[in-house]
Amino acid sequence: MEPEDEVLKRIHIDLWGPASVKSVGGALYLMVLVDGGSSMKFGYLLSHKTANLTLQVFTEFHLKAERVTGKKLQHVRVDLGHEWWNEKWDDYLRSHGIIKEGSTPYAHGQNGIAERAIRTIIGSIRCLLFDAGLSKSMWVEAAACSIYVQGFVPSNRHPGVVPLERWTGKKQDISHLHPFGCVAYAQVPTELVVSKLDPQSIKYIHIGYYGHGTYKLYDPASRLVIKAWNVIFEEGLSHLTLPPPPDFFPDPSPDTPTPPLDKVQHISCPALPVAPRIRLTDPPVHSTCLTETTAGPAPIPATPPSLIPSPPPALCRSTRVQHPTTASREAEETLLQETEARKWGDDWAMDGETPWAFMADDDLRVPATYTEAMRRPVI
Repeated sequence: MEPEDEVLKRIHIDLWGPASVKSVGGALYLMVLVDGGSSMKFGYLLSHKTANLTLQVFTEFHLKAERVTGKKLQHVRVDLGHEWWNEKWDDYLRSHGIIKEGSTPYAHGQNGIAERAIRTIIGSIRCLLFDAGLSKSMWVEAAACSIYVQGFVPSNRHPGVVPLERWTGKKQDISHLHPFGCVAYAQVPTELVVSKLDPQSIKYIHIGYYGHGTYKLYDPASRLVIKAWNVIFEEGLSHLTLPPPPDFFPDPSPDTPTPPLDKVQHISCPALPVAPRIRLTDPPVHSTCLTETTAGPAPIPATPPSLIPSPPPALCRSTRVQHPTTASREAEETLLQETEARKWGDDWAMDGETPWAFMADDDLRVPATYTEAMRRPVI
């Protein structure tokens, strides 16, 4: 495959779905398009996957992409799905001079750029919904927000520039980005305020963007989504899973005298926000600091009860009735036949002590000696 040194030289397309949960708007599929020259991602939501619907989405993307970038689309890379390989797609691509490239059967790596993009988007959807505490039916909003934010994050293919800047050729501003799922207070328009005592803003949940400076807000009570621009965000504490930096607790200055050991005691400080401990083998997390006191020994800080690991649950025996499998019964029958054959001295069960002579023209195996054959009982 030729290297993609400019935008719209090749577009990688793939389809994900059906989703286990239908979205609020009825979407079940996610169509992802990735530009190889800029790593820019685009997502379209589909209620079903057919040639007509996928071609309609691609036509909309094609016109918009060429209008924004000022370049012409050259190649399209897809897998062997029936939604791509049909007469309607072939006629459209042929009329616009676009070359369609397909991967070989069972070679998903040949469409790896689109496959990797879908994996990244689905992983971010799972994290965003879990962190925001929203239901799975909101996966569409999480997908749209994830794809939009990834346009401001440099990729491994183009680490020196963000995808949106390479796609549009303009510098980008990220001051309008806010955490997904944070509290957002949208101002009530003055035309709707009746009394001076009426609330001046309404509390929502931030779930996405309508471009630069315009936000998509969600009301869980009424399940309505609004579009607002005059918004105050309450982001709260960041959810970090890394330990605090080394300079979080500054060292004392060299001029400060060190107090004696009998004048120092441990005092518990407010615990830092940490990720929930899932494994029982993880050690408890403590946050202590030193301070000076007048007297008293150094007591041992007690472990909070919430950080003491609980014993593992006792194992219970299953009440399911075990039934022997076909393989185990055949193995047992083979063992019995081999034991009986050893008893009568059959050659095939004697560990190769008496070799067999095989003839290409014979249908039966004839033993090299007839001694053992004569010992067999006649039935």
